[in-house]
Amino acid sequence: MAKNETFDASMVYPPELARFVPAGCSVVAVYHSHRVHPLQLWRSRDEERLFRNMLEPHEVYDAIKNREWAAIRYFSAQDGALLKYTPSGSPQEALLGVHLSPPTNHPERVRHNTLAMAMRGNSKKPGEYVSLVAKTGDLQVLVGSTLWGNPGKVIEGWRPGVDHPPQAQAPALSPVFAQAEDALRHVHVHMGARQSAQYGLLLGSTHSEEYVATLPLEGSDFSMDRLYQMDDLTGSYKLPAGFKPLGVYVVAPGQIDLPGHLPDKRVYAGFISPLQLVKGLQLAISLQRHSGVLGSNSVLYISTADGALLRFLSTLDATQLSAGIFKNAGQALLDQLQAGRLTAVEYVRQVAMAGRLEVLVTNGVWAHADPVS
Repeated sequence: MAKNETFDASMVYPPELARFVPAGCSVVAVYHSHRVHPLQLWRSRDEERLFRNMLEPHEVYDAIKNREWAAIRYFSAQDGALLKYTPSGSPQEALLGVHLSPPTNHPERVRHNTLAMAMRGNSKKPGEYVSLVAKTGDLQVLVGSTLWGNPGKVIEGWRPGVDHPPQAQAPALSPVFAQAEDALRHVHVHMGARQSAQYGLLLGSTHSEEYVATLPLEGSDFSMDRLYQMDDLTGSYKLPAGFKPLGVYVVAPGQIDLPGHLPDKRVYAGFISPLQLVKGLQLAISLQRHSGVLGSNSVLYISTADGALLRFLSTLDATQLSAGIFKNAGQALLDQLQAGRLTAVEYVRQVAMAGRLEVLVTNGVWAHADPVS
């Protein structure tokens, strides 16, 4: 922990001690706190509190300048709030960086940047400074306070001391695993009550063999917008820094509505409804199309109500999904099952023929850890 407010990475691991950095590890974030400074009596009470409980301009500049080294900055404020700032790399942020940088002829005077001097001269208010930072990057309140309000993203119109409505938060994550399937197995084993359908994502590190899964969200709307916010500047979802989507998982509810006289009901109860299957595939295909990181296959994991864990690999695109056996969002398959024109075993085989269905965790119905044919 550095004792000054100008962070220097060499104070944590000096070059001569670089060999002691844990193998395979890299810096992903920096955290700050501030000493107590004398009151600046020309500011209003809220503006003075805001200045004391916000990253200073030179700290934001350092975050922008060194975002490739440490993508995230955390700030532990004096009022108990915990803030998170993630630079966007946008042109607007680069313009802001010009006003946050130290004088060219005195780079050591980090607090003599244009914006800090404007706040010191009271020609720029701390609230305006916060708005600039939030507008060009991603500023979030992780732990709220009377000043910062509820946890959530600091957005346009935010004001200090106002209790803004709670915002949707990114889902919690599993522990980090060295194998992708271990992250899915962790979620699968700790699923708890299956009151309704649930879903989530498998995420992989962009620079190492590290994998996490989002903890499941309940509800039949398997949308990306319920998991992560969209970045208006980049058009991409704000995933955890350094991670990319590798697949989608869906969780069958404990009680599946079984078609009336369906043979092989045990097989159907140990699989998933066509409607939920298609919703999961739609999300997996959408992620593949927008991110381009899932490879040639969209990947869907299925956590069944009776304890099996399956993986379905598909090369279908959105158009093919709507025209093949999954047409009408899976309703055509469900109608055939309900009318007795399709058995549960035939349903499973049709799904397997539409891609590659594999058993990862076995049980009485799914007895072998092999591809299903």
